[in-house]
Amino acid sequence: MIRVYINNILRQQAMDAQPRRPSRGAREVRILCEYLEVRDRLRANKIFSSFVVFGSARAMDRQTWEQRMAEAEAAAAAADTEEAAAAAAAQVAKLKRLEWCCEWYERTRVLARLLMEWVQTDEAKQAIGEIMQELPVSLGGYDSPQQQPNNNSSSSNNNNNNNSSSSKMMINEEMLFCPAAICTGGGPGIMEAANRGAREVAGARSIGFGMTLPFEEGLNKFIDKELAFQFHYFFTRKFWMVYAALAVIAAPGGVGTLDELMEVFTLKQCKKLKRDIPIILLGKTYWNRVIDFKYLTESGLVDAAEMEKVFFTDDPEEAFLYLREQLVSGRLLLKGKHIHKSMRPRLNCSSSSSSSSSSSSGNETNNGAKSSSS
Repeated sequence: MIRVYINNILRQQAMDAQPRRPSRGAREVRILCEYLEVRDRLRANKIFSSFVVFGSARAMDRQTWEQRMAEAEAAAAAADTEEAAAAAAAQVAKLKRLEWCCEWYERTRVLARLLMEWVQTDEAKQAIGEIMQELPVSLGGYDSPQQQPNNNSSSSNNNNNNNSSSSKMMINEEMLFCPAAICTGGGPGIMEAANRGAREVAGARSIGFGMTLPFEEGLNKFIDKELAFQFHYFFTRKFWMVYAALAVIAAPGGVGTLDELMEVFTLKQCKKLKRDIPIILLGKTYWNRVIDFKYLTESGLVDAAEMEKVFFTDDPEEAFLYLREQLVSGRLLLKGKHIHKSMRPRLNCSSSSSSSSSSSSGNETNNGAKSSSS
């Protein structure tokens, strides 16, 4: 009943860009909406994996920066009161401080475009397909009775043995469309740059997981309409941003970017992720000044091994080549040693089913050979 209630009444409210006034009584329903609606819509659009991009909402492209600077300088020149002059001067100073971010807007845009061009190649589809197949159940797999195929024509034993392979087969077939998407927080700045880079590639997918914030005007215009989401809760938004991630890319950003990045670091350190995803820190000087990673390891509070899949670079081409090498070489494959403990029972069950199925088919083959020889 609760699922019907969610689907028919409150689902749209949970994803509405201008949600109705929230109430405490509907909190549980909103939380379910922000889980189920996203899951179902991602599945419907065949989104099984993504490259997540974090970064400042304050960055802007060079053309926009120059336009705003011209407007601010004109306002300063036309100011006829001390108050107006002070406000205009403050705006000019703020824009001057942010000018350096224009470079990272463009570099993020280039990196997103390179990734989306690559993911549509046969090499990428093969590599990402192998990563997705390693998990017996994924975003695209059958994990509820409602999503199981009709099994009336076959025995329950065959269904148990073939359930994992059915999920893998479905993923492979549907991933021929586009195996991974660019995923951002949906806002302006660096997030817009990543979505924009994806939009520039024909056939690429561009996801925006936005937040309902009083100081942001909805999602940026480079997000696919069917992949545009608005969240009320940060924790459900973070869950979906990381859940299907093949890698995390963090360009220069402020408190929000640091929060998201530290969340990923924590999940990796606590072995709560289902694959060992790499982290790209785009902007070496910025990140080494904001966070002293060397001191963290020297102090013994972070193990050096935990920094092995953190790649510092200023070059989007270098970042792309690193990510490509990580995926093609199978570095994300854990070969049965899944670090996410909740996956182990299902993995073991799947492995035993596959083994019994293989041995059964092997026995049938041997018996058939004996019969034909006799």
